[in-house]
Amino acid sequence: MSFPIEVDQSFREAVWQAETGRCEACGRAMDRRIARVIPRNAGDDPDPRTWVLLCPLCLHHQRAPFHDAVIDPDTLRQVAEGRQSSPEEAANWLRDQLDHSAVLLTVFRDRLDCWLPGVGRFHVRVRTHGFPEIRLKTLQADTTWQVVESPPISRRGFPRVPRVRDKQWGRSSPHNIPEKIRPKEVITMPPIGIRTLKMAFTISPDQWPMDMPLSGDQVIVPVTTPEGLMVHVPLKTKSVRKAQKTVAAIRADGDDAILLIQGRLLPGMRLAEAGVTVQRKVRNAHESPLV
Repeated sequence: MSFPIEVDQSFREAVWQAETGRCEACGRAMDRRIARVIPRNAGDDPDPRTWVLLCPLCLHHQRAPFHDAVIDPDTLRQVAEGRQSSPEEAANWLRDQLDHSAVLLTVFRDRLDCWLPGVGRFHVRVRTHGFPEIRLKTLQADTTWQVVESPPISRRGFPRVPRVRDKQWGRSSPHNIPEKIRPKEVITMPPIGIRTLKMAFTISPDQWPMDMPLSGDQVIVPVTTPEGLMVHVPLKTKSVRKAQKTVAAIRADGDDAILLIQGRLLPGMRLAEAGVTVQRKVRNAHESPLV
């Protein structure tokens, strides 16, 4: 059972249907157009019951390339977003599902197409760096990111055919490429510790808490930024009183006032070296005056 034999297409399809389209060596589903059949024993008995159905990979003693391949960055991003998982978890999930459940559609020397039921179609191509690359071609319209696989059913009941898969698909050289030159799939940056962050935002005086006590040299003002963040702003009491007087004077002139708050944001949403500045916003002539 080491070489294919040319047989009639109807004969090959009869064997394919008898095994429900699954390779008798690896159990992988495949399209009928790429199915291969060889005699189970010596001779060329025309009875389909005595022939073996093999996928192109098992026919040539090749192992599936899914665990040897890298995943295209755009494909990995789509899978991670669809699965709502990290890139590392998405990569492991995709390789396992392709290796276990992918239906082979076409297999060439440097290209393999397959369909993952419930997800979509994938290409595996050999790149110049020597490693196969997995790329998503099309998503199903009703993609659920849950693989839907029909159970394997052997209608003839033969035991699985032992095959030695000692060759790598897509490699012109029989020697393995060192792992150190394997392209990186996910680039992980080391965490950067941020101690402080410069922050500046504007609010209207109406957002300023009016009932805060102004005793002592310093007052902590809880302010909600336009983005909805609650920030604690420590200010000198005399600066707060001065800002309130400036706001009152601007409003007396018929204009609007806005407060510009600046500082360095510390852990705990607290500003350091905080300051407040009152700015005038001239009203348009068509706007109604302040009451």
